[in-house]
Amino acid sequence: MAEIIVLLSLSTAAIIFGVVYIAASIWQKHKKQAREKTLKKRLAMLKAGAVLPNWAEDWANKVEERLKRGNIGFRLVHYISLMSVLMVLAFLVGLVILKNLVAFGILVATAVIVPEHIVRHQIAKRKNMLLTQLGSAIRMLAAEHAGTPQITRAIIEVTPKLEYPLRGVFEKARNGILANRPLDDVLAQMLSELDFEYGRVFVQTVRLVADDHKMRDLLWWLAEQINAQLSDILDEQSSLAGERVMTIASIVILFPILFIMLALVPETYPFLVENTVGRAVACLCLAAPLANVLLDRMLSPL
Repeated sequence: MAEIIVLLSLSTAAIIFGVVYIAASIWQKHKKQAREKTLKKRLAMLKAGAVLPNWAEDWANKVEERLKRGNIGFRLVHYISLMSVLMVLAFLVGLVILKNLVAFGILVATAVIVPEHIVRHQIAKRKNMLLTQLGSAIRMLAAEHAGTPQITRAIIEVTPKLEYPLRGVFEKARNGILANRPLDDVLAQMLSELDFEYGRVFVQTVRLVADDHKMRDLLWWLAEQINAQLSDILDEQSSLAGERVMTIASIVILFPILFIMLALVPETYPFLVENTVGRAVACLCLAAPLANVLLDRMLSPL
């Protein structure tokens, strides 16, 4: 009798768990669809000609493209929301607290440029990750192709062995091949995601090997060229990460330091607001992170 009760209890618990799990899955699916629908509506409103002039629509399209290239979870709505919050902070600090029009202008420029700078760094970081993984992927592709004359079959076989984010690029190519899409369309999709020097060379090499399997030696040569630069790529990755952290930290730390300084030394406020030298010092301090961003963009344009 006790065994039957235990069995019935376990069965009931399993049924309840299954029902709750299915209900939760359905609810999360509907929630995700509703969120995506809302974001699409907001994006459509932002891109509508009646809301945005042509120059703003072009800017929105460029930002959206950069967010997609960087594989950033942000959408255009989130990006604009972040800029709006930074604009409000610029107004509060520049005009309300410091009463300094020049400082306000510097903070507005920072609010516009810094988010874009972070996106640029994310794009560069993703490009370097793809390039780092591409060398070994090409070697596996060449080895797989040695056993089959079809480069498309080699792509299908190699894809599960790769790591993300490069695996995501190959998965799209594999899905296109399995769906019997034209090879040129598949490679065009791949080229849009591997839009850097060695990525373009790789896609062109795949096209050549597809036409003539005897050209597979080019794959080995390309893998060696990429691997020869891996140390430089890793150094650039660490440099990019350090620069981004320093840029964000230099901006975020400004406001706490300003408020702490005003709270601990009340005489600082009249100096920064009323004294000409103090107003100039405030502008120079606020301009330092912006100058760092602009210098970095000049030295390493994407």
